[in-house]
Amino acid sequence: MDQSAFERRLAALNAEQREAVMLPHGHALVLAGPGSGKTETLAMRIAYLLSQGIYPGAILCLTFTEAAAANMRARLAGLAGAVAYRVPIHTFHSFCTELIGRNPEYFYEGAAFSPADELVRISLLQDIFLELPHYDPLRTEHQ
Repeated sequence: MDQSAFERRLAALNAEQREAVMLPHGHALVLAGPGSGKTETLAMRIAYLLSQGIYPGAILCLTFTEAAAANMRARLAGLAGAVAYRVPIHTFHSFCTELIGRNPEYFYEGAAFSPADELVRISLLQDIFLELPHYDPLRTEHQ
């Protein structure tokens, strides 16, 4: 890990963010609004854990969007180098999909399903709209 980059970026955080980064080992939840520095704080937290000898696979980072996951990975790679690619960083959706795929015996027939592509979703919605009564506003707007 680039210790000087870590120290420089740690100094740029506010007191609450630094506290979150340096928490003792264990679970951490960072809850804050847009633009408040969550991604930087979490990247720093993960880099700190890695510097303390925590196994990368023992860390799980979940985000809401693919863009946020990519941003997190890039920030972490800037701090920790190649080990950043061994830390599981997922969207909630991709994490759950992987979890189901690795453990299909716990998900009955759901493990065999795959997400519908856009064409299939549009076709399904059109079929639903066409089955609605003529007076339904959804049918008249989606013909």
